[in-house]
Formats: sequence, C-alpha cells, structure tokens
Amino acid sequence: MDMIKREPQLERLICEKTVQFETEGALPSPDGRGVRSVLTSDARVVIAESASEEGQVRIAGRIEVSVLAQDDEGTAFSFESYAGFTQIIPVEEAAPQMNARVMASVQELEVSPKEDGAYMKASIDIALMLSSCVPIAVFGGVNGASDVETREFRGVHASSKLVGRTSLRLREELPSEGAARVVSSCGTVFVRDFSQSSEGAFVSGAVTVSAAVTDADGRLFQLVKQIPFREMLDMEADTEGAYCEARLKRLYLRTVGEGFDLISMEAELEMTLRRMERNELILPLDAFSPSCPFECVREKVAVLNAAGQGSSQTVIKENLALPDTAPDMAQPLYASARPIVTDTVIDGGTLRASGVLMTDVVYESTGGNINIVGFETPFGISVEAEGADRARVFASCTAFAPACSERNVQLQYSLAVECELWSVNEVEAAVGIEETEPPERRSGIAVCFTSDGETVFDIAKRYSLPCSLVREMCPDTEEPFGEGDKLMLIL
Repeated sequence: MDMIKREPQLERLICEKTVQFETEGALPSPDGRGVRSVLTSDARVVIAESASEEGQVRIAGRIEVSVLAQDDEGTAFSFESYAGFTQIIPVEEAAPQMNARVMASVQELEVSPKEDGAYMKASIDIALMLSSCVPIAVFGGVNGASDVETREFRGVHASSKLVGRTSLRLREELPSEGAARVVSSCGTVFVRDFSQSSEGAFVSGAVTVSAAVTDADGRLFQLVKQIPFREMLDMEADTEGAYCEARLKRLYLRTVGEGFDLISMEAELEMTLRRMERNELILPLDAFSPSCPFECVREKVAVLNAAGQGSSQTVIKENLALPDTAPDMAQPLYASARPIVTDTVIDGGTLRASGVLMTDVVYESTGGNINIVGFETPFGISVEAEGADRARVFASCTAFAPACSERNVQLQYSLAVECELWSVNEVEAAVGIEETEPPERRSGIAVCFTSDGETVFDIAKRYSLPCSLVREMCPDTEEPFGEGDKLMLIL
C-alpha cells in the first residue's frame, strides 16, 4: 500500500526559546581620555548572524554602548564602543535550513569609570523563534484506491514578503538658546501612517531627538525635539496589503556657528516596505477507504502565519521623589531611559505590553555638584494586534526632566513600541498511513447514536461507508451532530 504524498508550501513553527547570558569588557575612550565619572549610558544589541545547525542555533553579534561621561577636568563628553559575542543555544529540534529569528535586548547594564575609558557589564536576553519552510509531506491519497475519503483543515496561510528598502534623509534646524557644543545625541522614529496611490508611497511620522548640549561655560543641558515628517518613498506603489517599517540609521547634530542659537540636525531613516501574501491552506486531518483498510499516522504541525505589524506611541508623565540618600536637586541637566518589556498579553485583538523604564537623571545639587540618580518607572502600552496570538516587541524611549523641586523631579517620556505580529494554527495533520486488518462486514439496518461534535465523516469511517451514502441515507441531519442523535443506516 503506497501513500500518495502532497507537499503544501507553509512555514512551520518548530520551537520558541528565551535564554540569557552575561557579557563584559573594556570600553576605551577616544585618545585614551580619562573618565572621572559616568553620567549615563545606553546599549543596544545588534545581531549579525543567526544560523540553525544540527541540535543548536549559533548567534553572533555585538553590544553597542554609548557613554555620557565627565573627564578628569569635569568636561562632559561622550563616546561609543562595542564588544562582540558568539552564543551557542542548544535546541534539540534544530536542523540546517531552518529559519532562526532572533530578538535581543539588554536587561541589565552597568558601566563604571576606568583609567582610559569605562568598563561594561551587561545581561542580555535572546528570544529565539525557530521555524522551517522545508516542505512537509502529508497524505494525498492511496495508490489503487479510488474511494478514499478525507477530512481536511481549510484555512489561510499568511506570510510577509519584502518589497524593498530605501533611505529617507531629513534635515532640520532646531532652535536651542545658548548651545555651544553638542556632546551626544540619540533618537527614536515612529511611523504614524503609510498610504499608497498612483503617485507613489507616502509615509508620515516623527523623529524624537534627545541631545546633551553644553553652553559656552561648559554647563550641561538637554535638548528634546520632535520633528514630524511626511515624505514620498522611492518605492513601488499600489502594493496590496503593504506596510512600512522605519529604523533610525544615522543621526548627526551640530551647532550652527556662534550666536545663532541653532542646532543643525541630519537624520537618515531606513524604510522597509513589506506586503502580506495570503494563500489557501489545506491540510489532511484523517482519511479512510471502504475498500482498502488503513489508519493515518498523525503529526502535530504548528503553522506560522505572519499577521503584519503593530505600533503605538505614548507620552508618560511622572513626578518622582529622590531617594533619601540623594542630595537635594537644584536643576535637572539630562535624563535618559532604557525600556525593558517584561510582559506581553494579546487578548481581543489588542496587545498589552508592560515593563519598566530604567531611567537616569543627571542633575546639579543645591551644593553645586553633579549627581546621578536612577529610577525604575513602570509602564503599560496597548497596540492593535488583530488576528495575532503572539508578538515580538521592540521598544524605544526618550526622557526629559522639565522641572524639579529639591526632593522631586518631573519626568516626561516619549515611548514608542513596534511589534512583529504572528498567529499559529496547530493542526494534527495526516502524514503517513499504516495498513490494518479489514473490518468485519455487517449487513442489515444499523441504528447509530452520535456523540457531540461528530460529523458524517466520523460515522462513515466507523461503518466503512462512503460519506455520500451516509448523507443520502440521512438527508435531514445537520452537522455537527449532537449528543445522542439517532441515525438509521442500511449496511
């Protein structure tokens, strides 16, 4: 008995796994400049490669750290450095040609002064989603059997396809009274709307910029600006089911001469356009033949479906008290925040993400000294996630301290969240057959009492009858049957 194989095109979820590892290393400053104190620091993880191998997934990347510090003379300066890493994650189900999607985030970060720079210790979380697009062989029939009856799962398989990438350059002059030098800068980008017409693809959103700036006397202060944009992309238009992702690739700020009180901003955004493809998905769940007895071998298949992208932005305002051990505050100078997502729940088409904003506030005390205080501010944000049951969440944030009292500081956060959305259909598919003994032939009239949820296929299989014959003998019944429904069958 030979099974006819069918190989549907689909992406299967193999496993999901989260691991954590520690890394540390020296962060040399430019020209060996000494660091007296670290004011604040931030880090991000860049994954350069993720490869699925037999029994493991190999990940290579680097952690990029930006440091705002004071040198031995008390002058504020910033520098960036990175440390590379390679991690081997044991995964029993892993095999070559599988797709290893990796999301990495910094959970803990400690940067301390060192003789010629700084020293970094970090804890990194890696969330792994392993999937396979290698065709899976499923039941398609039996050679020589023309009366095979099959029960099928019918649905839609959705995938996300890359349309193209392009760069978007923004230039703006930002008013900043008293600015003499830009020490450091960072920013976030958020896409509010994406639309297409015969003229092209249009994207609108905003770039939020945060900069550490000094005046002519070397005093530190912060500039925070939100720059809206609406631009036409050099991309294919009228692509059905398309959506746009944005990443801040480069940000450069500089003062414009003396006495102008202006800062020139140049930003480069990498815009990625994707579209959703949806195809009919048919998977066999069970089968039988009245003339050729066999049983199906089943295997659980988790079909991974892309559900597009979700995004949201919110402003959070907090009034926080200084710790008892912190000196009184005279003036906030700079604030930064690193979001850590600790929990995500999808319910009723809405994703709710929660976590903490790891906040540093640099301030001048009433005694005239520079101090740093840290806060852990909880947050919650909602994102539309229709049709999804899981997500990979990317969060970015800028912080600003507009005012203070001696023992309290006001903080304003601009939090942006982007999500890759997915759904999974778990199907126990028929992937093989095993020959069985022919059932005992019966004749006459059989009275069949059904179980709740049974269908014509279940009854036909039980009595080795064609489904069409069962329907012909029971024309007034409705599927699925209820508990104890009575069917009269002629065998």
